[in-house]
Amino acid sequence: MPRRFWPDALLHWCRTYAHWPDASGHTAWEKLGVGSLCHDLERERHVFGSYVTGHLLREHPHVADTTHDDRAEEGVFLGNDLTTPTFGLWSFKHKKSHADE
Repeated sequence: MPRRFWPDALLHWCRTYAHWPDASGHTAWEKLGVGSLCHDLERERHVFGSYVTGHLLREHPHVADTTHDDRAEEGVFLGNDLTTPTFGLWSFKHKKSHADE
């Protein structure tokens, strides 16, 4: 991946690392307690840079026809959003990431 994606890769690694238990068997997420951050091991097991298909909302600027049911956007997984159950991707079609919007 180009250097511009290194911060996304590091953030994803740190979030995944927080699920690994320490010597006492506790994860960093358990030590923090329940907070405003979304953390879910099943959701965060995506491999950084893997192929993903995102489902866009009808209001998203990349959706040209709001009556069309297939609003999928193909791209490369960049990481999960910290406060919502969404993820970022590099769009193959638009050649930009969610951060470039």
